[in-house]
Amino acid sequence: MNVRPQGQPVVDNWDCFKNFLNIYEKYCGHLSAYGMKYTRAIANICNAGITTEKMVAASDQTCANKPNV
Repeated sequence: MNVRPQGQPVVDNWDCFKNFLNIYEKYCGHLSAYGMKYTRAIANICNAGITTEKMVAASDQTCANKPNV
């Protein structure tokens, strides 16, 4: 995992982050307070330029019908 330089925001595109978080929760369930600490991974996915279509496909394949995190 790449570490972002000090002072650089964790998320480059907040609309992407909110959208991808909603996609994750649709397919994988609502994140608990504990699970929220892993949202940096979603920020990294947005920052890497992953498309919405790829996020939906990955979430569907990986998480369909999984319990809450």
